[in-house]
Amino acid sequence: MYKSIIHDGEKEALAFLCNNSEPYKLCTSDSGVFKVLGLLGKGEQGISLEEVLQQIGRLQKLEWQYTKKFRLKYTAMGQTDSIQNKGLL
Repeated sequence: MYKSIIHDGEKEALAFLCNNSEPYKLCTSDSGVFKVLGLLGKGEQGISLEEVLQQIGRLQKLEWQYTKKFRLKYTAMGQTDSIQNKGLL
């Protein structure tokens, strides 16, 4: 299910996160990436542009896909898919 929505560059970034012990963060506006992070139990390694801007004191109004709420929604969907044992097909 998720294989078709993740592009090659995203797959490479996700593989890097999974194969590295450092707690790197992946900033994206792609719902599929946040879903995969949730599915893999690595939701804390995703970050939205809104959160990055907030950390450096440059917060501004952004479109939905760049917000923390967007990240949390799709990460939770991936976590649900993990619990229900679906998503990796």
